[in-house]
Amino acid sequence: MVGHYIFVFATGTRFSTDQWSAAGGWVGGLATFAAVVVALWQTKLARDDAAGAKNEADERLRKELENADERHTAELDYYKAEASQRREDDLQRQQYDAIRTILTAATNALTVIANYNDLAETHRAHAQQFDDISTETILSERASTLRTMNTSMIDISLAVLRLQHPLLRRGALRVRSGLEDAVGAVSGPSIDQSDWSAALAKAQDMNIAQRDLQAVASPILTATIPTNTPTSQ
Repeated sequence: MVGHYIFVFATGTRFSTDQWSAAGGWVGGLATFAAVVVALWQTKLARDDAAGAKNEADERLRKELENADERHTAELDYYKAEASQRREDDLQRQQYDAIRTILTAATNALTVIANYNDLAETHRAHAQQFDDISTETILSERASTLRTMNTSMIDISLAVLRLQHPLLRRGALRVRSGLEDAVGAVSGPSIDQSDWSAALAKAQDMNIAQRDLQAVASPILTATIPTNTPTSQ
């Protein structure tokens, strides 16, 4: 319509039927062109929006995967550290129990050796005054003492196997060596062939080794080693 009025104004004539048809074609073409341009523009905007949304989704996924990987790594490190600490705690507990077993076994051995040594000395000093029952009692006590010494030897030997720290093993082996020497001094088949005084002297050496072991073990182990070492007799 605007074109028509401009044409009329410029020429002083009106559009003919053919001119109106041509103008309609031009208008339709322009409208079609405008519609195509708008459609293409909207398609471009849609593609841009889709690409932007995809990039955002990819970035979110990347960050989520990174966060998941970081969480997994942190959890794995935590469980590794926890397992390592648990192993260390178990080792400390195992060594603590082993040291306690050694101290207890050595104490028992030293006690029975000292007690029987006193009894044997008394028996030798007053042998003529003992009747058969007293002799049987002495023999029974000797057998019981030897059993305790052998049991202590076994307990110490097994406990040494549970020790990992070289200083603890070295100290425990000194204790065992002292007890072995004590057992060797009284391993004769009869009372006359047993030197309980020598056994007591070896047991005193074992007692010193026992104290040294306790002194070494206390700063190494987390738990406090119980004080159950008797004084030398």
